[in-house]
Amino acid sequence: MYWRYVALNSHVHEISGVLYGSRDEVLFELQEKHFNVISIRPDILEFIRVSFFSGKFTAKQMAIFFKDFGNMLETGLTIPHILRTLQEQTLDGRLASLYTEMSKKLRQGEALSVCFKETGKFTDLVISVVSSGEQAGQLPLTMGALSQYYDTLDDMKGRVLGVCVYPIVIVSILFFSLVYISLNVIPHIKDILPPSAMNSFITVFMLGLACFLQHCWLIALLLPFVLIAVFIYLKHLMRERLDAYLFKIPYFGQVLRDYELSVVFLSIWVLHRAGVTIHIALRKIIDSNKTYTARQLEGCLKFLIAGYSISEALKQNPFFPKLIADTVRIGEEMGRYDEYFERIYGFYRKNFQSRLNILVKLVEPALLIFCGVFLFLMVAAFIKPIYANLGNISAATLRQ
Repeated sequence: MYWRYVALNSHVHEISGVLYGSRDEVLFELQEKHFNVISIRPDILEFIRVSFFSGKFTAKQMAIFFKDFGNMLETGLTIPHILRTLQEQTLDGRLASLYTEMSKKLRQGEALSVCFKETGKFTDLVISVVSSGEQAGQLPLTMGALSQYYDTLDDMKGRVLGVCVYPIVIVSILFFSLVYISLNVIPHIKDILPPSAMNSFITVFMLGLACFLQHCWLIALLLPFVLIAVFIYLKHLMRERLDAYLFKIPYFGQVLRDYELSVVFLSIWVLHRAGVTIHIALRKIIDSNKTYTARQLEGCLKFLIAGYSISEALKQNPFFPKLIADTVRIGEEMGRYDEYFERIYGFYRKNFQSRLNILVKLVEPALLIFCGVFLFLMVAAFIKPIYANLGNISAATLRQ
């Protein structure tokens, strides 16, 4: 059970937080820290949230976690002390239970990388980086690299989400408007349409669409979800062919390529900066990253094993631009892989951001055109015939 507590610490400052365990276990843990407990109560909402939404942590949470961890390491705090401090500061029950679990593993004598692995919340990339940082005695440096890695992922995913939200909202509003009009407006308009209106293809089409929505509105509502499910199924069934096709779509394919290249070389940079060899870094990325770009590294890894340098291996695969191989070759000659891997991911990250900004500017007028077409269809199908009929009636009345 999760318990939310309010207590006074040794400096007589009021603190609050969430701990996982039985009531006695939580009270014992607070007493060990010399906290004077003011109140403690079950946190039902936290229990429900953790029970039903206990997936992986977000990139933003991971970025903050590794940043705080690295900063505390630089101050000279021990790892058990850092975990206790983080546990006291957090109000998130999932994080509190994570810190508790890691602290128990540390007390059992496990290495920090093993503690990360046992939680099941961290990727192989994170575990490899932490393990290499431990062995090299560079944990603060590796924690900073992981923080930058997740901060970059959060920024890029946030930009993608920001682009998707606006068109989804507009299309949803138009769709629900069409359903409402089909159910509540068009049936009344249909009765006053003149017979000549049935000669118009637009009117017949809109009436047919309205009739379909009146009788099959549930199917129409489920259609987007069905299409998404079909896309996921096809992606799972023939991932290679579908991904290759997506990369060929004009402009969108370039945006997707820039995004994946940036993420892949960011991962290589983080792993190599932590001391992981190029061979192992590529294998980790291929195993953990299911993108089309990561799978292209499989061929590069074979060339590496055959004795080629990383720049020569990248040059053998036409998927990777010549710019990448040339940049990596300079890093090889200068013995500064880290710097040039960072330059590559930074270059493609900027490319992705600029192309995405242009895509946003293209989406907005496209949605306005879509709204205009929707309005035109409504006017041409119903308003125009009705007004034309009213005009004929008025002219006939005047003649009389």
